[in-house]
Amino acid sequence: ISPWPDALRRGYLGQHAMLYRDLNVEENLELSSAVRAGRGSTANMKLAAKESVTELLAEFSLEQFKHTLIRNCSQGVKRRVSLVRALMGEPQ
Repeated sequence: ISPWPDALRRGYLGQHAMLYRDLNVEENLELSSAVRAGRGSTANMKLAAKESVTELLAEFSLEQFKHTLIRNCSQGVKRRVSLVRALMGEPQ
């Protein structure tokens, strides 16, 4: 059972990448995961989120870019990172 109302369980992928330019690919995904987990998240939830980010990096062929700052990524990589962020919350 998700603590999120249905409206918050929808993925959103805008026309422009809404990513933090001063963070690398992995940090952007970890931040998004942490925000979704909420303030009261436990250590187990944080570990699961970290594992989820690692799996998604591999699934979307982003492992080689995980330490690259977003501002230095190509538009294609930025789109894939944005897509991963949209899918992280397991949208319905």
